[in-house]
Amino acid sequence: MSNRTKSKHARSAKSRIPAHKGQGRQEPYQALPKEILESLPDRTRVAYIEAASFIGPLPPPSLLEGYESTLPGAAERILRLAEKEQFHRQDWEMTALRSQKLDIRRGQWMGFGLGIMGLIVAVICAIWDRPFVAGASVSTVLAGILTAFVRGRTKDD
Repeated sequence: MSNRTKSKHARSAKSRIPAHKGQGRQEPYQALPKEILESLPDRTRVAYIEAASFIGPLPPPSLLEGYESTLPGAAERILRLAEKEQFHRQDWEMTALRSQKLDIRRGQWMGFGLGIMGLIVAVICAIWDRPFVAGASVSTVLAGILTAFVRGRTKDD
């Protein structure tokens, strides 16, 4: 290589290296020895890492095509897997809703039974001439019923 070619390489290497602007910094190529600058290749390579994410049971169509080209039938398997997962989730939600409905119904019947028992106790106490106990029994039953209604409404809100 002639001196003329070497200086051309050094100049092209210098022009490819980005300079830092501001803050009084030196440009990176100025800190390198001349021999290293002259040995730099004419082309620089830029490498980057790409990361992608998606939300949901299925990857985007471009990734599905990539899976299919890598392993024929993979896209169909992924779709079947997503369908099974969706069916399982819906089945689980229906089971949870049925269970919740049964719990609510059971609570309503128990509350109704306890309310009737409280009123029967109040009537019996009133017949036996115990008005204070009868009033306390009726008050307790009404307070319980009102509390159940208020709590039931605020849970949903």
